[in-house]
Amino acid sequence: MLTVQSVNLGGNSHPAFRCRLPRNFSAMMDYIYKKTPVDMFESPNLMRVETKLDDGREISGIVTFANGKFKGLTMDDGFENLQQEFMRTALKRYNKKMANTKLQRKFGYIA
Repeated sequence: MLTVQSVNLGGNSHPAFRCRLPRNFSAMMDYIYKKTPVDMFESPNLMRVETKLDDGREISGIVTFANGKFKGLTMDDGFENLQQEFMRTALKRYNKKMANTKLQRKFGYIA
């Protein structure tokens, strides 16, 4: 299972985006798909993901890929209404973790 909070795809910077972070969930998932070892997948085109919302709830779902590109996110039972919140939170946490110090200051992640 891939936890968005614990993604570790390299050093402190984000070389694929050349100091730019992904703007949307699909761009983030496309990059993660390319850099993730095959054994992290449920099957060749499915990846289980989870994150913890700001209110403390842990939610999860399955990301579907077609030809290496993000196709969709299916939330687990009981979390269907939290899909947009999941994507926003996951993208925010990913960007915070992958941003270099300069970008973290720019976005207010650190003082």
